Amino acid sequence: MQSRGEKIGMLEKYAWGAPMAGAVLTIYTLIGKAVVGRTEFDFFTPLDDFIPYWPWTVWCYFPFYVIIFNLIALAIPTRDTLFRTLRSIAYAFVVCCISFLAFPSTFPIPPIPAATHPWNAELLTFIRGLDVPNNTFKSSHVALSFACALGIFRGNRRWGTVALVLAACLAVSIVTTKHHYVIDGIAGLALGFAAYRAGFWTAREKTKSYEL
Repeated sequence: MQSRGEKIGMLEKYAWGAPMAGAVLTIYTLIGKAVVGRTEFDFFTPLDDFIPYWPWTVWCYFPFYVIIFNLIALAIPTRDTLFRTLRSIAYAFVVCCISFLAFPSTFPIPPIPAATHPWNAELLTFIRGLDVPNNTFKSSHVALSFACALGIFRGNRRWGTVALVLAACLAVSIVTTKHHYVIDGIAGLALGFAAYRAGFWTAREKTKSYEL
């Protein structure tokens, strides 16, 4: 019988991760449709108005999110670390779903500036059509990406550092593309770290890992 601490192949990582990614996307979309129009909470602050609108940072938004989760397959070395990382992501997502239902809010997304480069405008338009306009607090993109990146760092410092940099850029992009309130990103960051700690709370590493 294989140990959870033994090495794990890339195909097996996708076999565990892909169904979870599909479930997250499905549930996220269903909740977004269920609470659409229920803008009961406004988290706008003067800081949201102060932050510039940089459409080009859309390339740090959805693309980086996808890359971070694919780094799991490349970098996480053991079954134990994989399962604990997936557990961390699940914890973060459950809390986000509860928050979406308890604190429904929608960010007033402004129109794309006329001077925006066509490539940036096309990606922004695509993402706005793909993503629901609500489900803002807390930012699940930030929470899940940081929970994932920290799990990667736990097993592979080099690729984990890359994942954390990507997650940080993503966290900035949610406000510079005017998709989220500032508080959404801050809460998402805190939740991602808390979920990571919860997922690895009882970790007893059988192979070399990096503490955080």
